[in-house]
Amino acid sequence: MPPDDTEDAAAKLRESPGAGTGAAHLLPLALNATQKRLLELTALWPWLTNADLSGISGLPESKVASELRWPVRQWLVEKRRVAGRLRITLSDRGLALLARRDRVNVQGVLRQWSAASYDDGGHGVAGTRARDLARHLGHTAAVYRFFAELGRQARAQGGELLLALPPHRAQRSYVTGGRVSHIKPDGYGHVKLHGGSVRFFLEWEQRAAHPAQFRAKLAAYLSYYRTGRAQDDYGAPPVLLVVLRDELVESGFLSTALRLRTGQETPAVLATYAELLRDDGPLGPIWRSEPGGGRTWLALLKSP
Repeated sequence: MPPDDTEDAAAKLRESPGAGTGAAHLLPLALNATQKRLLELTALWPWLTNADLSGISGLPESKVASELRWPVRQWLVEKRRVAGRLRITLSDRGLALLARRDRVNVQGVLRQWSAASYDDGGHGVAGTRARDLARHLGHTAAVYRFFAELGRQARAQGGELLLALPPHRAQRSYVTGGRVSHIKPDGYGHVKLHGGSVRFFLEWEQRAAHPAQFRAKLAAYLSYYRTGRAQDDYGAPPVLLVVLRDELVESGFLSTALRLRTGQETPAVLATYAELLRDDGPLGPIWRSEPGGGRTWLALLKSP
């Protein structure tokens, strides 16, 4: 088809009221830039809500809803009520569209990320990674809300959420002692605040973890920092933010962190607990670096 005819066909497709009628090769031309970005974010953060997508993208919630109408009608995006909330995923058709654009194997993507055949227990989800996120939806949703609220607060203060990566994109490998090890944060973020910026890893831990579990998790981060990989990966070593169940667990975690970090030059390790986070948000004075110490703002950690 000549280029002009292709563009005309894409324009007609955009105006078509039909559902799922668009030829696959025309869909990338028919989608506008905002819709493409929302599809990419939905692929990164499956099972998010309109509010989550608004906070992470920086678009008003009404704009998100209006821009998704056409992709939903073309069966690229699906909305399902899960655990009482309307949540968004890419359909298999939407996943295939992005896979072909990125020249990766479509079936491989679907095996991991297909949200087809969902049931409330998460057991009906076809894709292995999408299924895991659905089975732990409370944890998944809490991490998503953190990044969405961070984006909203940053913009309200004249800043910006520059980058937000979900767990599967935040994981990092490093070599120490001749062995390959990993850190597996619940997310990575880079937020612009008051003329500087903060890079961070997020750990969302709502269990009453034993000190030995804290030590193992912290040891992996400290080892990663010591290798110098953090500087190579991010340009500056990210701080570690940990959200815990309550103040008692927070105190135990920070005591463990202080003992492990003694005599070591490492980025800050800051903790808070869920109630404070709900009240003041990620940019409030909720972060603490030692048990019983004063609380501080994330903005005070910014670097140029």
